[in-house]
Amino acid sequence: MPLPFAPKPDESKVYQSLTSVLLDDVTASQFDSLRATVYAQGSDGAEDEYRRLLLLALASNKYGFGPIDECTITKTRTTDNDKITIFQPEEHEVWQLLAAGAVTSGTSSANFTMAIEDGASILPWFYMANDDDNVYFSGDANYPAMPVYFTNDVYLTGDVGGTLTYVDWMIQAIRVR
Repeated sequence: MPLPFAPKPDESKVYQSLTSVLLDDVTASQFDSLRATVYAQGSDGAEDEYRRLLLLALASNKYGFGPIDECTITKTRTTDNDKITIFQPEEHEVWQLLAAGAVTSGTSSANFTMAIEDGASILPWFYMANDDDNVYFSGDANYPAMPVYFTNDVYLTGDVGGTLTYVDWMIQAIRVR
């Protein structure tokens, strides 16, 4: 049944954009793109598009409550002792960190620091000194309490000092919005 007093579904930008896409195949990125094309004023059919977006979100399970069906494992390599951005989500995304670690080569001693940053402030979040090539940040006394969430404005950086050839910073995260 169409929405009461709404333009016909075939006139909807939401439905036109996804004509040949099954609900299970709608991605969170496609949903974000559709959402970005609807004006916030709510007039000229925009309110009906809001309803359609909400229905699509609920039916496809791409938005709503709980994690979105999108998970990532990233690996960022650095060959020097400079600070790097390990993980910074796209605009309007929120991700929850699940695990973190680092693999180094040629390590005789290294100091690992992860920090949460917002472009102006730095919050050192994890520090570990290690003589091993593999560092797994886990739920021990050194590892910060979870959960930790990241956005485009609040992101994860890493810095390593010491003697090493390279370090691969790795994280696993799940998108929650």
